[in-house]
Amino acid sequence: MPQVRRWLRTAPVLASSLVLAGSLPTLAPVSAAAATCTWDGVQPPGVGSAGNSLLAVALTSRCNGWAAGDYWNGAKNQTLIDHWNGTSWSVQTSPNAGSQGNELFAVAAVSASDAWAVGLYASTVEQTLILHWNGSSWQIQSSPNAGTSYNELFAVAAPSASSAWAVGHYWNGTARTLILHRNGHTWSRQASPNVGTGSNSLLAVTALSPSNAWAVGEAHTGGKDQTLVLHWNGHTWSRQASPNVGSGSNQLLAVTAPSATSVWAAGDFIKGGLHHTLLLHWNGKAWSRHASANLGTGSNQLAGVDASGPANLWAVGGYNENTTSLNLAVHCC
Repeated sequence: MPQVRRWLRTAPVLASSLVLAGSLPTLAPVSAAAATCTWDGVQPPGVGSAGNSLLAVALTSRCNGWAAGDYWNGAKNQTLIDHWNGTSWSVQTSPNAGSQGNELFAVAAVSASDAWAVGLYASTVEQTLILHWNGSSWQIQSSPNAGTSYNELFAVAAPSASSAWAVGHYWNGTARTLILHRNGHTWSRQASPNVGTGSNSLLAVTALSPSNAWAVGEAHTGGKDQTLVLHWNGHTWSRQASPNVGSGSNQLLAVTAPSATSVWAAGDFIKGGLHHTLLLHWNGKAWSRHASANLGTGSNQLAGVDASGPANLWAVGGYNENTTSLNLAVHCC
């Protein structure tokens, strides 16, 4: 299986799922909150007594939200979806497609009766997994795959009931970008560029309108990973020039678009054997790097970013200090 993500979290998976709004899991993108919000921690229910993990969250209102991930049933990973009703979290019945394992990496919600969760399932090889909530139940949706080997979806964006994007990669001797689009009726694969002949992977996606979407990730070229930014103009996906820092690897793990002239991408770069936070900004004309904070003396990484407007941005992730993984949040206002 191709491995393209580098996660900082090294602690063992907890026996139950955990959502912490002020002590943020490295993998979970979190929306910007009002300055008056008090962050606290709750523990949504999991399944069984083995490892449970929630990797993404999406809200449509104060009384409707979804969290998605997976749990270990003693033999394989199975899909895990929790629902927030405004008062408490509860486990929802979610289907599994693969006999060897199922995982959900991302979730997006349009309304109380329209939500998507994406990831992968494994039988003989890994294939794309897309689940849909129709207001009554989660159901497996038919989704395309490229080639005959590994296909994985890491992110999903659903700007409307008639449009949704899912991105990841597939394996064709090396990892290549994979973009799927739903037009309101069916999912179809979209042509997407790659850099060179090395591994390319898309790890995050956001959409402003039917003619404006962004996907980010990494491309292995010149013996190292480099930032990868793709843009949808309503007709085609094209690669956009994006900066890299230093002579080591760079990657982008998250993207958000407050407006057509303000898009942010977050990730990390390697220098001196350590990961450092990376923030890039699109001003409507070009991408540029913005200075971002690092904590402690170990590695730092940003894995989620969101904004409530051009003057209120949060990026979250984690850092390592003395072999301990700690949570990290950086704010721009």
